[in-house]
Amino acid sequence: MLSSPCGTGKSISVLSAYFAARSINPSIGRLLVLVRTKNQLEIYSRELKNIKEHSKAAFVASILKSKREMCPFAIEDPNLANLSYRDFLQYCKGLKSGVLGGSCKYYDRTYADGGWRPSNLAQNIIDRIRRFGPVMPEEVYSLCRSSGLCPYEVTRILAKRANVIIGNYNYVLVETVRNSSLGRAGIHMRDVNCVFDEAHSLPYYASGILSSELSLRSIRRAIREVKRFRLDGLDILRALHSVTISLGKTTYKMYGSDYEHIIPKELLLKEVSTKAGIDVKELPNAIDDFAVLGETVRRMRIKVGSRPVSYLARCASFLSDWVNMDGSGHVRYIRVEENARGRKTIRIGIKCIDPSLATRVINEMRSTILMSGTLWNMDYYIDVLSLNRSRCRSMEIPNPFPPKNRLILVDTAVTTRFEERRSDQ
Repeated sequence: MLSSPCGTGKSISVLSAYFAARSINPSIGRLLVLVRTKNQLEIYSRELKNIKEHSKAAFVASILKSKREMCPFAIEDPNLANLSYRDFLQYCKGLKSGVLGGSCKYYDRTYADGGWRPSNLAQNIIDRIRRFGPVMPEEVYSLCRSSGLCPYEVTRILAKRANVIIGNYNYVLVETVRNSSLGRAGIHMRDVNCVFDEAHSLPYYASGILSSELSLRSIRRAIREVKRFRLDGLDILRALHSVTISLGKTTYKMYGSDYEHIIPKELLLKEVSTKAGIDVKELPNAIDDFAVLGETVRRMRIKVGSRPVSYLARCASFLSDWVNMDGSGHVRYIRVEENARGRKTIRIGIKCIDPSLATRVINEMRSTILMSGTLWNMDYYIDVLSLNRSRCRSMEIPNPFPPKNRLILVDTAVTTRFEERRSDQ
């Protein structure tokens, strides 16, 4: 665990240290660098290019951006612009499987015989990247797009042969992503040396990926979808809408706005099933039916030239989480939001209060460096992330920059008062 001020060269230090260690012990394993933002990913990409140009280090690097950011359809099709990542993943899955009425030409050209083996064209591009890399994600996109290949899949295939892999936190913290990306590439956690950059944000980030929220607006839109496409499930959605409003009014009356009032899991399920006129034990099956109907909505929207979104599927996903997420690591709540104009909306949610549900996988790795410019109070991170204390070592580097070089400016016209915020700012 490393706390070192910004500007002291943490990125290049860990990269060069890895290559130095690898020159002594070639079986040291891969390096997996995980970042939180696109800017950090680009920093490591540039550093790797500099190492390649100015040293004799021989390595293959795979730089993983999100599937949506590497998809030609998502970039070029206006209907896919600003699509939520959840909706995009479902669209991608449906396109590859053919359930949306066609297939993905980029995916089909990337693999031979419809399998997992790279096509000859894809292999040629991969070999080219291995020889001249590391290659920035934008360069990979350009190469693959001009050849009719899927840039994301080419990058993922390259990861099988890479010594250094750079991606975001999700590639380790989200089990499904970890299995489909790293697992499919034959990468085992016990063989990985991992760097978490900006690790001070890990607790909040890990909790966020295991949390979920549904707004009253989404429920209303799901009701409109059911009516428009003449599907089943209207009674349950209307019941969910009614119960959400009732609980929201009670919460607002007691606590006002922006207060997360904890409610029992069984309360929502019992109230919804009662209003819908079904047994509460039948609700999980109804939720599963919603998920299937949600994909039907996506297909119907595509046929009429609309965006492939489904609020019915969104409701199904949330309710499935509500039913299945158990244990003391999660709490369920309802909150009333009120904007500056006095408009109110209600949200029901599931919040993860135990980040270690996602971060315990760190203990499985060969080695891990958690580093940040503000990684203070090391014991806090060890405890909240459930790290193996016997394996932890910490280092805090003092700020090397002269205080006289620091320029501090204060603008007294700026306020953080919520009442003075505007929605257009």
